[in-house]
Amino acid sequence: MHPLTGSRLLIVDDEQRNTKLLTDIFRAQGFDAIPLNDANEVIGAVASYEPDLIILDVMMPGKTGFELTREIKAQEHWKHIPIILLTALADRDSCVSGLECGAEDYVSKPFNRRELLARVNNLLKLKKLHDFQHQNLRLLEEYDSVTGLPKKDILMELIDTLIKQKNNANVCVCVCEVDMDQTLIGLLSSHDRDLSERQVSRTVVERMSSIFPPGMLLGCLGSGKFGVVLEAGEEEGATHLRLLQQKLSLPILVEGQEFFLKFSIGYAPPPHPRLEWIVLFNHAEIAALEARKEGGNLVKRFAPEMDAVNHERWWMSRALFQAVREQQFEVYYQPQVDILQESLVGFEALLRWKTPEKGHISPARFIPLAEENGQIYDISLWMMEQVCQQIALWKRAGKRLRMAINISPVQLHRDEFTQDFVDLFTRYRLSPNDFELELTETSLMDPKGGGQLRELWSQGFDIAIDDFGTGYSNLEYLRKYPFNRLKIDRSFISNICDSGDDFAIVKAILAIAEHMGFKVIAEGIETVDQLARLRSLGCHEAQGYLFSKPAPAANATAMLFNGLKAPA
Repeated sequence: MHPLTGSRLLIVDDEQRNTKLLTDIFRAQGFDAIPLNDANEVIGAVASYEPDLIILDVMMPGKTGFELTREIKAQEHWKHIPIILLTALADRDSCVSGLECGAEDYVSKPFNRRELLARVNNLLKLKKLHDFQHQNLRLLEEYDSVTGLPKKDILMELIDTLIKQKNNANVCVCVCEVDMDQTLIGLLSSHDRDLSERQVSRTVVERMSSIFPPGMLLGCLGSGKFGVVLEAGEEEGATHLRLLQQKLSLPILVEGQEFFLKFSIGYAPPPHPRLEWIVLFNHAEIAALEARKEGGNLVKRFAPEMDAVNHERWWMSRALFQAVREQQFEVYYQPQVDILQESLVGFEALLRWKTPEKGHISPARFIPLAEENGQIYDISLWMMEQVCQQIALWKRAGKRLRMAINISPVQLHRDEFTQDFVDLFTRYRLSPNDFELELTETSLMDPKGGGQLRELWSQGFDIAIDDFGTGYSNLEYLRKYPFNRLKIDRSFISNICDSGDDFAIVKAILAIAEHMGFKVIAEGIETVDQLARLRSLGCHEAQGYLFSKPAPAANATAMLFNGLKAPA
């Protein structure tokens, strides 16, 4: 049987003998052909009949084939229906006009039967291919490609269809999150990691399916995150979840290595008095977040008090995804000053986030969450590109100075980080001398991070330890890694004029730095007395509100060209 047999054709011509002839030809080939002799009924026929192809006569009373083609193609859900125009017009311009209206082809009257069938078959093949691709795209949008599970929107539709009639009376809603970073720790190859994440996801789904009873709905809420709806009371649901916890605690074999899943399970128990499903899933996610905060590999029941404690964190983790897509971030710049000359020697680039709902969010709140969620890498790459653009603008205007950028431990853990950064500054024709990379002491604990650090230093980047003295304070790091600068944390500076202990700590840091050949910059300078005390100790540089708060690029440009305002 021909693969196009059964395709629906709508044949429109005001001459009945023409539609009968065409209908007989196509029905003999196995097509489902419907004749129509009134041009004014075409739009209604397309809506009810949903043809796979339309054959339109050009010259008809009421509406021409050109007008009908324009109307049909103007509808989003009809524009992929191929149209063939039948025309007795001999001039080429009329044929071109039909194509400009959106028709896929035209055939001149009197037509050749073989030619017409060939053109119809070719267009139907193209439509069949388009429909197949469109269906696959829809499936990709609605179902997870790794597990085959419905995504969140489809899962909600299934819940509404299958369970909502039961009045939510005896249903547990559960969210299970697998921390891929912690589960697959030790896998360095990004290629191997991608395959391994797929294997882990499939294994989790298999284990969940083996535990839960018939009537369970399972969906994919994101990478490594699964939603479950159980027709069960709280006691029965909790029993199944404890079994799942035991099952997920078993080792998993990936690429010949044994791994242990790092997971968090949260659930919202029945009864649910008229709560929306999306709210119940939010409650289960908050409970899973609580389980993760307590170390993971736990099952946590949602309780109302969790909502108050975790709602902001839950909201922020979702708002961050939107912020990345909509570029809600902005880079601010805080000047770094030579203490003796009180002159501008550099800027520190700092990330700021202003949300449409809640205004500015403190970096101290969102950056740790972005690091935990793995979003910090994409956010930081975006920030570094903005910084590179700004440096390039200043250099073209004849201004050049050092730009300090904070580097997260998460970035150093990524194999591609060094190359991504080098690609960025090369694209903007910058050099490593334009940058200083600031790392906290905790970044140095990971041997892999140390390896990337040496690679960056070998490229010519200056390296600074940020917040020195507040982390692990292991002086071995000062010998082990190639640093150029130490930053004294503001917690020691704020009381340097009043506390003998803080004064002694700052003095000791400066002595170590002088012995080892490091420059020192003090941050958090707010008063002239603090500046004078640091100058007396021989500190090299400073930054803080005394000189300027972090400022947008336009303000930083004004400082660069007009100079800093002298401290009062």
